[in-house]
Amino acid sequence: MRIAGRRGFSHRTTWRAKYPGLMAGGTTVNGLAENSQAEASQLIANAAYRYFNADRRKARFFASNNMACERETFLRAGGFDERFRIASEDRELTDRWGWLGHRAHWVEGARVRHCHNLTLRGFAKQHFNYGRGAAHYHRLRAQRGGGGVFSDLSFRWNWRELLVGPALRTRYPARMLGLLGVWQAANTAGFLYEELRIRLGGRW
Repeated sequence: MRIAGRRGFSHRTTWRAKYPGLMAGGTTVNGLAENSQAEASQLIANAAYRYFNADRRKARFFASNNMACERETFLRAGGFDERFRIASEDRELTDRWGWLGHRAHWVEGARVRHCHNLTLRGFAKQHFNYGRGAAHYHRLRAQRGGGGVFSDLSFRWNWRELLVGPALRTRYPARMLGLLGVWQAANTAGFLYEELRIRLGGRW
């Protein structure tokens, strides 16, 4: 992982000083352009950022590899929920941060280059696990009164604008579209698997 935009990190530090209790999140970029699976994962991450952080000063999702906040506020908020051993701990923390009344700002210029050399099998497994984590995330969010899984379905309904359009502009559009199909199948399967496991009495 490499810092791709030092000026953005300086800007983020300035915002933290101006708004105590602020969580600031930057942008993650793919550092392995030749790896189709890594590129597809980046497309999905970009879509999530565009959707959940449409209002950059009321952001709802940051990846844990590029976020910053004051230690004291982080600890008071409960930090990362350690029950999320598989995935979605960053998504849950960002959502809880806003629910507790704290600010979350997306600072797009604070960039980190992420290098995850994914195989097709690794790609499918990663997004299967993301689906499993999402099952727990939506349960906790519903308990807080933030809405369950159906409250975020419009993210998938906007697939043409958020995902297909960007995929068609890549060097290998057919391959990207195929990988997006794998993502949908793996993510949905992971979610359903974990929901069934929970209902049958399985632990986190």
